[in-house]
Amino acid sequence: MNKRSKNTKQVNQKPIIVISLNLDEIGYKSEDELQTINDRLNKNLRLARSRKESDLVKSIEKEICYIQRERGIRIKRRKTHDFFSNKR
Repeated sequence: MNKRSKNTKQVNQKPIIVISLNLDEIGYKSEDELQTINDRLNKNLRLARSRKESDLVKSIEKEICYIQRERGIRIKRRKTHDFFSNKR
């Protein structure tokens, strides 16, 4: 075995830490916490795709969708608040 194939095997053996989200708690997380969770999920998604673990990929993608939806809701709420605050 050459060095390159050793390194490739080591990279593929990194554990994927499953992050299970409680949907009721997402709304109470800070922006920084959401960003951290999003970053971890994206890293896990890359690892799962490289290992071709389709069930895990689908699960992680679903979790990412929940985070993105929450972030979208917050952005929309902020814009609406700014709009009505400026009207008064």
